[in-house]
Amino acid sequence: MNFFFLGIQITTAAFAVLASAPIASYAAETEKSTATEKAVPGIVTIATLGNQKVSLADFNRFVARLPDRERSLAKARMPQILENLVRRLLIVRHAEEKRINERERVKKDLADMKNEILLRAAIRSLQKEFRPSEKEIKAEYENNKDRYRTEDKVTASHVMVSSEKEANDLIAKLEEGGNFAELAKELSVAPERERGGSLGTMARGQFRTTGLPEIIEQTTFSLDNGTYSKAVQSTFGWHVVRTKEKIMGKQLAFSEARASIEQKLGSEKFAQELIIF
Repeated sequence: MNFFFLGIQITTAAFAVLASAPIASYAAETEKSTATEKAVPGIVTIATLGNQKVSLADFNRFVARLPDRERSLAKARMPQILENLVRRLLIVRHAEEKRINERERVKKDLADMKNEILLRAAIRSLQKEFRPSEKEIKAEYENNKDRYRTEDKVTASHVMVSSEKEANDLIAKLEEGGNFAELAKELSVAPERERGGSLGTMARGQFRTTGLPEIIEQTTFSLDNGTYSKAVQSTFGWHVVRTKEKIMGKQLAFSEARASIEQKLGSEKFAQELIIF
């Protein structure tokens, strides 16, 4: 792009300024970018379009709105990104010169965008206003420690047959050294037979959303690693269940649970405020 021909000036120090700017500033939110500029004496101008100046904060805000992948490459592509920003500003200037911004449809769209921006800003403000105190966060943790644990998980498989006799015959074959997965492929009438009866890894209580009979999940958690069950009956048939690995959940330390507690309490306060509105 011929910047000189278009009446655009890129300051000689522009790319030096960009190169020395910390990567973190590129990923910063708009408010943080503005704060960064205010912290520097004067405004760091990196380009001018006639009377319009493009500041480092403008550049940071533009980068912050890029998709994640492009933003991660910002440091290596600063000239191209600055050129893209300038192109966009030129198009906007052209639109204003042609009075496109005065068209009714455009004015309506701009009003809608303004409302959306105000809504987001109001939500951010309310979230800050109703942020829980450290005392409230600690009280929630101490009073409800059972809520702040890692999940119990189990990796298991099963074979489903039509009768208790078939289930006991299967157990006899396992006791003789039979391979559980191969017997599942041969004898099971469950959908998992093609996977050797594998149920994958599941968290405690997951049966509520998967349709797996509760008795099967209960059995998997009752077994030791590497063992299989006696014949177990469900509404679908008779099962032999094998637990490959069982990992019991652990209590989270306050430092591990703190962020989720803060978010939970803040959301509750925010929701309550909306009800009042």
